[in-house]
Amino acid sequence: NEMGKLGKVLQTSLSVLLTASLLTACTATTGTASSEKEETVVGNVSESESKGKEESGINADGRYDKVIVAVNAGPADVLPCKPNGNGKPKFFWSIYEALFDYDDDNNLVPSLASGYTEVSDTVWNIKLFEEIYDSEGNHITADDVVYSVNWLIETGNNIKYDVLDHVEAVDEYTVAYHWKEKPSAAQLEFILVRTFIFSQKAFEEHNFATEPVATGPFVVSGFVSGSELVLEANDDYWAEKTSEDVSARLGLHKATVQTIEFKVISESSQAVVALEMNTVDFCDYVTFSMLAEFEEGGPYSDQYNVDINLSGDYYYMMPNMASSVTGDDLNLRLAMYYALDNDAIATAMGSSYAPLKSLGTAYFQDYNPEWEKEETYVNTYDLDLAKEYLEKSDYNGEEIIIVGLVNEECKNAMTMMQSLLAQAGIKATIQTYEESLMNPIIAEKTGWDFVVTRLGGSTLVASWNTLFNNDVHDGMTTNWLDDPKLQELYQTSLADETHDDEHVKACMDYAFSIGDVYPISGMASSIVYSKKMEEIYYREGYVTVGSSKYQGQ
Repeated sequence: NEMGKLGKVLQTSLSVLLTASLLTACTATTGTASSEKEETVVGNVSESESKGKEESGINADGRYDKVIVAVNAGPADVLPCKPNGNGKPKFFWSIYEALFDYDDDNNLVPSLASGYTEVSDTVWNIKLFEEIYDSEGNHITADDVVYSVNWLIETGNNIKYDVLDHVEAVDEYTVAYHWKEKPSAAQLEFILVRTFIFSQKAFEEHNFATEPVATGPFVVSGFVSGSELVLEANDDYWAEKTSEDVSARLGLHKATVQTIEFKVISESSQAVVALEMNTVDFCDYVTFSMLAEFEEGGPYSDQYNVDINLSGDYYYMMPNMASSVTGDDLNLRLAMYYALDNDAIATAMGSSYAPLKSLGTAYFQDYNPEWEKEETYVNTYDLDLAKEYLEKSDYNGEEIIIVGLVNEECKNAMTMMQSLLAQAGIKATIQTYEESLMNPIIAEKTGWDFVVTRLGGSTLVASWNTLFNNDVHDGMTTNWLDDPKLQELYQTSLADETHDDEHVKACMDYAFSIGDVYPISGMASSIVYSKKMEEIYYREGYVTVGSSKYQGQ
């Protein structure tokens, strides 16, 4: 049974998430030129540096010369792991490659692997292309795949790997994946599509945290943690030199740009200044309130286009079920949820966020908007009801510790939550951490009562792994819940044959009945990009500037 027989995993839906007022932005085509400004430095880019950029064009290799991208945060390192963390797809999909990709319909398509054969329900033989070489000329074989997978597992970076038993090399170009049980389509996401493959030899000779050896169309030419990442087109990219048929691979795997500079400009307002100065070409975190400058009729509309990109990421709050205060007190959890108004919370987070009315967003194909019509604590703000539940709880005025991400939107959300809870008579203190520190915090049973963070995935139920999978902590969920019924409902909703509205909703309803999660807001991004970019390349909701189309190409 060859790869094509897998069929569609699940089709991603780009249904409307935000209100109509947020989605009126369109591609700008006319406007007036910006006025002259004094020399200024924004995000490590001076106005004088932009002059050469304005004059650049297509080089002898057919690539656009240089693109400068504003990012609100850069990766702490460039190790080949955690592909979805901290916006890493926009960086890593140009450097590293996995065995497969998802196409626009979430079908598995070749990347480093040309296909696979199902030897049995629990053994798949995955066939590599035979002419894969990294940027230093190291030949990538089945042994490198085994090494990459085992390294990921041994370092604890193996996300959603529960169904995998082990991998082994069958021959030089074939890897056998042994499953604990027949995998569902959703369970393949991180194992086959998010796991980057690299050369064992290169990894042992280099510090990949700062100097990775690329298998993708770009190499890292400069990296300063938290400041900038510079990519250069890989002139020795294997897919451009191979004699094998790689036509089924995505357009993602090409370099249409010679140099990409990712510059960290943490504040959206400063990124807007950089756009105005023409010192950056692309930014995907301009607030909606600032878009008018770049839309039709705005002073910079002759230089930039505007696009709105819906996201599968969403924020949620999750209780610590091992907490002595909240873990065994459903009434307290319900009191808190009814005291929270996620309309107000989303507003506090900024115009890029819309309140959730159920557990997920319309971005996902397996999400049913009809679920939002059923009254739950997610879409019901009722202070009187919150006080009734609080009266029935065991709460005695203890300080509720809520931990969350340190970014601006999350801090704003938690501050609003703290205020709303106080109105119900619940004391809360908030603590914020960098994303890299969150896992160690919630991996401890004590020291926190709730966590506010975000998740996402290729499908709705795939995103729920963090919430409901009982195998995260040796039979317990991420938030220290041991609930066989939840595990059964989750696994049923995940299985291909029962992945339907009925079973997905049953899992969600049970989670609500035990107060296991409070959905907060969904995300969308407003993108402003130079008109030198004729067509931006999307992959799974992320723009890959290095594969986009530029004027003259």
